[in-house]
Amino acid sequence: VDPDGNARILRVLSYLEGSLLATAQPTPAQFAGVGAMLARLDRSLSDFAHPEDSRLLIWDLKNFSHMRPLLEWVTDRDDVTMATWIFDQFDAYVAPRIVDLDTQMIHGDFSPFNVVVDPASEEFVTGIIDFGDVVRSPIVFELSVAVANQIGADEQRPWASALDIVRGYQRERPVTDDEVGLLAITGPARLLLRALIFGWRAALHPDSRDYGLSHSALDWNRLRCAMSVAIPTIEALLTYTGTPASPTGRE
Repeated sequence: VDPDGNARILRVLSYLEGSLLATAQPTPAQFAGVGAMLARLDRSLSDFAHPEDSRLLIWDLKNFSHMRPLLEWVTDRDDVTMATWIFDQFDAYVAPRIVDLDTQMIHGDFSPFNVVVDPASEEFVTGIIDFGDVVRSPIVFELSVAVANQIGADEQRPWASALDIVRGYQRERPVTDDEVGLLAITGPARLLLRALIFGWRAALHPDSRDYGLSHSALDWNRLRCAMSVAIPTIEALLTYTGTPASPTGRE
């Protein structure tokens, strides 16, 4: 109750010291550390259960196939063609396997804006925030979020940082070659999902149109860049992330 007698509701948040991954310029080893931390988080969540852990969530890739109608809000024909191809690949190679994939509670939004880092620290990652999208879903979809947030960011090496993250994850919590190869499709699918949702919301809410379209435009550019690399090449590189490093440190 405030001094004037009015009832007030306070939302109290804890605070983690540090910077966001989004503001850092990580080395390959630090990106691998990001992946390793995600793997440790998933190990910690492996036996967690909750009555609502299978809730319906628009960001959950289990529901990706149902998001195809959002293509209605995409105006660029080339983007529609690319997006349709990604949906087709997901429906053909990922959707039929969802029930058989390794599944547990996942963070669901392991983005650069939810990872706290200290570049001067040997650990690099010092915290993880925003557990608002936790859901029971395949582990490979957890990695898909981390991958989606890196692919296409470097136009010269569009998958390099993502591969570093997957490599770090593999060292802490190995993923089968069969499942890790799916990231060649599910990574772009998660990036496409974000572009579609931002574009759709921008169309429905004019007051946030500029914000939504600025984000979706960036995602479309990164998606085009990422998809410039052939899927079989990406699958081979992803499979190689599980290969142990040699004694010299070279792989």
